[in-house]
Amino acid sequence: MSGKTSGRAGLPPEPAKLNQIGVLTRREIEARLLAPLLAELVDAFGQEQVYEIVRQVIIRIARRQGDQLAGQVGGRSLEHFAASMEAWKLDDAMQIEVLEQSEGQFSFDVHRCRYAEMYRELGIPELGTLLSCNRDFSLIKGFNPGVRLTRTQTIMEGAAFCDFRFVLPEVHVKTLYVLRHAKSSWKDADIPDHDRPLNKRGKADAPRMGRLLREQDLVPDLILSSSSRRTRDTVAYVVDESGFDGDVEWSEDLYAAGPEAFIELLKTLPDHFGRVMVVGHNPGVEELVAMLTDEWEPMPTAALAEISLDIDSWTEIDYDPVGKLVNVWRPKEI
Repeated sequence: MSGKTSGRAGLPPEPAKLNQIGVLTRREIEARLLAPLLAELVDAFGQEQVYEIVRQVIIRIARRQGDQLAGQVGGRSLEHFAASMEAWKLDDAMQIEVLEQSEGQFSFDVHRCRYAEMYRELGIPELGTLLSCNRDFSLIKGFNPGVRLTRTQTIMEGAAFCDFRFVLPEVHVKTLYVLRHAKSSWKDADIPDHDRPLNKRGKADAPRMGRLLREQDLVPDLILSSSSRRTRDTVAYVVDESGFDGDVEWSEDLYAAGPEAFIELLKTLPDHFGRVMVVGHNPGVEELVAMLTDEWEPMPTAALAEISLDIDSWTEIDYDPVGKLVNVWRPKEI
């Protein structure tokens, strides 16, 4: 397994001494530095474009910070996450009411948010959601991809309180998404097979499958992909359209590979990943679906299969059928 990336080059790990500074103070420093810079960029390029870039950067940073937080507190359970809340409450930054705290749920309301007060006092309330509230969903995904956060309102956006509901479902199955790369170009016969780009149809189909993931709530926790250009291009479109903000791992071993290469790679995964997507080539992806489900389905370019695996751990995945074919989506049929 090689070539791990979160989409773009990130910042180096945060030094431990930053933890000595309260999160509220850190957010104020960030806001005072970024506000004038963002104002200039908005004047030059427009608010929609600038804010979207910032939103995506914050999401990637928060995802990485969530993963680091799990290491700092020594685990990925909701109990570990609840203990980490003290950092956000430092300097009386938040007043919260815990409604439920158990192995499977951590629910609380925030009745005072000095983060929101700080952004308003600085005259930049619109940046509060962008720079602070925007982090929460990606932070918990980085901490534990299996945890689902529901939040319907925030003080930052004018509500009387924020309602945070973290739920860790009891998982007895894993979900595997198998995606074949979108249609590639054969226009230049001199280009090596590994380096062939997508053609016009491929550039239309790949985003369509990304939107399907978002609309059907199928966005995975992790993507494992062949290293070829056509799979890289397909993944790039899927990531942009689905809102995926996790890690993509590129593997030379998956280029033009048979099902065995996918199986062996999946066996190495940590079990906190509940939903994983693999992206590859035919006939390997068709054979993988058939091997795991005992059902043969045609997988044209950009086709996506969803498989429910009756396993608790990725180490249990094997060459015998252990899954149920839930659905297959093909671009021409959606």
